[in-house]
Amino acid sequence: LLIDEVLAVGDIEFQKKCIGKMEEVSKEQGRTIVFVSHDLSAITTLTSKCIFLEEGAVKAFDNTANVISQYISSQKKNAVYTRDIAESTPAVTRVELITSEGDTMQAHGQPLRIDFEINMPEENRMNMGLSIQVFNQLGKPVLYNWLFDINQPFCRKKGINKVTVTFPKLRLYKGTYFIRVHLAETKTKTKYQEIDCCYFDMEMLNMPEPEWGWQDDVCQYLEEANWSIK
Repeated sequence: LLIDEVLAVGDIEFQKKCIGKMEEVSKEQGRTIVFVSHDLSAITTLTSKCIFLEEGAVKAFDNTANVISQYISSQKKNAVYTRDIAESTPAVTRVELITSEGDTMQAHGQPLRIDFEINMPEENRMNMGLSIQVFNQLGKPVLYNWLFDINQPFCRKKGINKVTVTFPKLRLYKGTYFIRVHLAETKTKTKYQEIDCCYFDMEMLNMPEPEWGWQDDVCQYLEEANWSIK
């Protein structure tokens, strides 16, 4: 059974039905499913083996986790996203990561800043919403934050509006991450953009290393804690 990007359309209930049908066909009927998608989260959840295609050629064929890791590594890591100005609809025209170490390297526990430029086609456009998600290299969301006009007015002037979000002490664990940006109008629930951009590498710089060293895939978030012995 060949399924091509079916989860990219429809609402949540439709997607659940699709996933349920795929599980029924594969497990109960014993048939092979080829699931074609750019949704790394869905690929991780639904598949055990994975093929990485690039320009029609097979770049990798292995278990899903290994192939996704190769796919992420193959992507051009860029701390800046740009696009042309849209004349008729609101649009994010620039996203830039200001990492603690410069370029795409971010140190654990250090500030991370994200600068946005948003073009508005008209003045006094209210009810805008801007949100960001941070995804790990398997396409799983690990961090979410947002700005709504109702809480803090923004993007109300015509032309380029600048917005910044800063995480004072980003405590993600070491690994490769990317940003997903959502621009929408909250009152009408109109989504203008959903952008995947700005890969960065978290490193455990200047951190006291555990006796067993920094291991891969231990966690996604590392918080401070106080241990006591009685």
